[in-house]
Amino acid sequence: MQAWNVWGFVMLAVITAIVVATTPMLHLFGSEPAHLNTWVAYFPYVWLPATPVVFALAGHLIIARKLRQTAMVQVPASVVPTVAA
Repeated sequence: MQAWNVWGFVMLAVITAIVVATTPMLHLFGSEPAHLNTWVAYFPYVWLPATPVVFALAGHLIIARKLRQTAMVQVPASVVPTVAA
């Protein structure tokens, strides 16, 4: 499950990097209008970077924290010392 969370976080970072790279300010993929990402500046698309991306990032961070907590709690029986009576 943790591998899927890491994969999703990496894909979110890649998509965000591509979106930022295609803005008119950076225009890393060319300065032709066909290669620029200007539609995000208009309503209702302006909400795309503001809400779903933030929710996806928060979801991945919450799941990663929960996975880390459950991994710390589950200790194998062979590691737990036993006390002989």
